[in-house]
Order: sequence, then structure tokens, then C-alpha cells
Amino acid sequence: KVTVGPLPQRFLVKFVGSRPCSGLWGSKHTREPVDNMVQELRQMDKKDDLPLINFKIQEDGIKMAVHPKSCSSKKFSECTFIPLHFISYAVQDYRYSKLFVFILVREMSSKIKVTECHAYLCDGMVSCRQMSLSMADAFKKLELRVKD
Repeated sequence: KVTVGPLPQRFLVKFVGSRPCSGLWGSKHTREPVDNMVQELRQMDKKDDLPLINFKIQEDGIKMAVHPKSCSSKKFSECTFIPLHFISYAVQDYRYSKLFVFILVREMSSKIKVTECHAYLCDGMVSCRQMSLSMADAFKKLELRVKD
């Protein structure tokens, strides 16, 4: 059984990438982007490395920053905060159990919907599951705040 402590929770992950996706939630919208990112990852030069990221899940969102020991040439914003309101789906990928994925809502209106699938490589299945459970906890806390 995998357990997690109270928020905030911190993880050390590698940023795999992000791709446009077609929907707000569900693996049917993350499957193709994740498969494409994994395919690109497998074709990467062995000398290259993915950006090492400090990933913090807190009650109001996700805070990410490049780890000081990251030696990747791949781009990643130096420091990023994503409010929980902009994340519509977050899960441990069922095919690649070390991948934590989420859907980021970039824009949403009656006419326009712009979503992206983001993927992060964890050091193991357990830490990936802990990330998913921590996100679920953050969403529950958000729901309680919204109801009040």
C-alpha cells in the first residue's frame, strides 16, 4: 500500500515534455501525446539527459524549478507555478508506470479550448503513485475550499 504525508509534497523528477491534447480529462486524451513523447525519448541520444526538476505539489497548485544539478540542454522554464484551477486531470500513466502526466488547460471559453499533456519521469512506480495521490489530495482540498 502506498501512502503519502500531508501537503506540500516534494518530488525529484525529469521533465519528459508537453504536447497539445484534445480533451480535458481521461487517458483517451493523454494516450497519443504520451506515446509520442516516449517514442521521442527512446530516440534521444544516450549522452543527452532530461531536465531534472524539483516538483512540489501544494494545496493551491504545482511549483516546479530546475534542480541545481540538472545538466540537460533541453528547455524548461526556470521556475514555474501552475494553479490547481488550470489542471483538469493528473494521473500515473497506466502503460508507463513511472510517468506522471497531467492535462494543463491553457485557454477555455465557449469557442476555444487549448489543452496540453505534460509528462514527468519518476524514479519509480511508488514515487509516481505518491505524486498521483498527492494531486488527488490537493484536488480534494480545493473542492472543500470552493464549497466553503
